[in-house]
Amino acid sequence: MRDGLTSKATELASLAWARRGETEQDRRLAPPLVEALAASRLCRLLLPGSLEGAGVTPPAFLDVLAILSASEASLSWMVWNNALPCLLARYLQRSARAEIFADPGWLYASSTRPSGRAVREEHGYRVSGRWALVSGCEHAEWIAQYVFYLRTTAQALAEAIGLTLEEPELPAP
Repeated sequence: MRDGLTSKATELASLAWARRGETEQDRRLAPPLVEALAASRLCRLLLPGSLEGAGVTPPAFLDVLAILSASEASLSWMVWNNALPCLLARYLQRSARAEIFADPGWLYASSTRPSGRAVREEHGYRVSGRWALVSGCEHAEWIAQYVFYLRTTAQALAEAIGLTLEEPELPAP
């Protein structure tokens, strides 16, 4: 498996080198390089095989990043940035993982800067904020954003001991 990944990475690195002028001029990966990256499935290296990922070991993953970064650092960064949602997928429900990773050609983006916030609402969470840096977001099918989860002290305590808080009824004005 490692030889196949090395081969794919080397082919992609060659394309990156050939497209370096376009990448530098536009300050983003050249479109043919993005297409080749998606087709290579190198962005799914840390995703388990059950989700059509490669499920590689960290040393094999680092080998791929080293090959890519030798020709184009931003290409290597994109593969790394796509790996973060793959790593975090293990904490999602099976149905969510299946939906998010349904197409092996999809690319992902993430930002590890938790500059937004999430507040629990009746049917989920309301997320708001502004993220200054989300590498590859213009190519991503899904984006993983880190947020600060806001809740009251009473909510936190109730969750810790398994209670559900009900909102008090307010008198009519």
